[in-house]
Amino acid sequence: MEVQRADPDGIAAGIEGTFEGGYRAAIIGNLKTTPDFRIRGNIGTFDYGWDGISATGPATPFDWTAAYFDIVNDFTLEWWGWVYHGGSNSTWSNSITGNAGDITD
Repeated sequence: MEVQRADPDGIAAGIEGTFEGGYRAAIIGNLKTTPDFRIRGNIGTFDYGWDGISATGPATPFDWTAAYFDIVNDFTLEWWGWVYHGGSNSTWSNSITGNAGDITD
């Protein structure tokens, strides 16, 4: 994965790194009796309709909630956070509580 700032005056292209993170959501709805995918483990790779810069992708991006719920009445993010590691170029975190760090050239 290539980590870059959206700012054109930001870091140079070619800085490689990794990221990790996730979120917890409270969902109110009706679970499917038989979900479309397994409930544990890897279910594959899907197009969520975003390239990281602009809203692009399929007309109907993958909706994981539709694979497991017949009806979703409420979806509330309780927390979320991501940490981007730019190798020897430092680290940046992006979370519900704010942003911190920097990835430099």
